[in-house]
Amino acid sequence: MIVLKAKKPKVSGEFPLEVAMRENRIGKFIISSQFIGSSLHSMAIGAVMSRVLITRAENLFHMHGIEYYAYSTLFEPVEEFNSIPEYELTYDENSETLNAKLI
Repeated sequence: MIVLKAKKPKVSGEFPLEVAMRENRIGKFIISSQFIGSSLHSMAIGAVMSRVLITRAENLFHMHGIEYYAYSTLFEPVEEFNSIPEYELTYDENSETLNAKLI
C-alpha cells in the first residue's frame, strides 16, 4: 500500500494542488495501458498521481491508453474558456524528478 503525505508549503500556507486550482493550472495527458499495467513503472505512476488532481479520466481504447484531465503545478495557467493544453510527462528514475512538456 502506498501512503501519500502532503506537506503545506511554509510560505503561502496552501497545498500545491490548491494553488494549481486557484491559478487554473489544468492540462491533459495520456498514459498508455501497457505502461499502467507494468509493475516496473509503479514509481513513475506514483510520482504522477501524487502531483495531480484528476478531474476526468477516459479510457481511449483506440489509443491503448487513459487520457487524464488534471490540475497540477507542473502545468501552465490557462485562461478561462481557452482549450485545455496537452502535456507529455516524463519521469527520471535516477533523480526521481517529474517534468511536464507542452505538446
